[in-house]
Amino acid sequence: MKRFFKAFTLAEVLITITIIGVVAALTLPVLIENIDDRILETQNKKAKAVLANGIKLLTAQTNSPYIKDTQLKRCGDNPECIATEMKKVFKITEDSLTSPDTFGNIAYLQNEDDDREFNAWLPARGGVNYAFLTADGAIFGIIDNTSDRESLTVAFDANGAKNPNTGEIDLCVVQFDETAQLATDGKTCSMNMNQLNKCSTTNLSACNQQQCSSLLGSFGYYYIWAGNHCEKVYTETRI
Repeated sequence: MKRFFKAFTLAEVLITITIIGVVAALTLPVLIENIDDRILETQNKKAKAVLANGIKLLTAQTNSPYIKDTQLKRCGDNPECIATEMKKVFKITEDSLTSPDTFGNIAYLQNEDDDREFNAWLPARGGVNYAFLTADGAIFGIIDNTSDRESLTVAFDANGAKNPNTGEIDLCVVQFDETAQLATDGKTCSMNMNQLNKCSTTNLSACNQQQCSSLLGSFGYYYIWAGNHCEKVYTETRI
């Protein structure tokens, strides 16, 4: 008696492979994105921990728990002085004083919904007084060190110059209260763009129409709102 074995036809095998390929094409990007998000979340948490430890060490050097008593706050907006204090508590490999091009060439998007680019780390481009790169690849920047002596605001990018280089994703801003405690809003990465990306004559991309109109020009040029951006116009006579 002959035995007959059932098997898949070539067409059935090809259809099955095609279905598997389609499912993989649909699910793999989502899986990869989720993995990237987890990695970035871990990096952000690590950067916060490193930062918090460094600020605690600064307060310990003054035998006072208060931010206002640290030498860092006495530095004001002096980047050289801030650099000296930061190097006491962080392993810094590069900074905005010795390698301005390293920091000046990193372009960031405002956020996921706003694709205007800006530079976060150069003092002339926003509120950062001094920026530095640590041995593990994270970038930190001290923001506007003079306006509030009772607290400290710091920006950081946990993965440095690597993408996505976008506000509220890998570019974050944190604040330390008067006793050097890290304030938290429950988010892994949050920021206030007004702190980091200030409207100025050297950072026109951050200006809205009202801010643009209030910028002071000089003989030979002035600033106008050109539809959706602030623009510098050269002329000897302002109309």
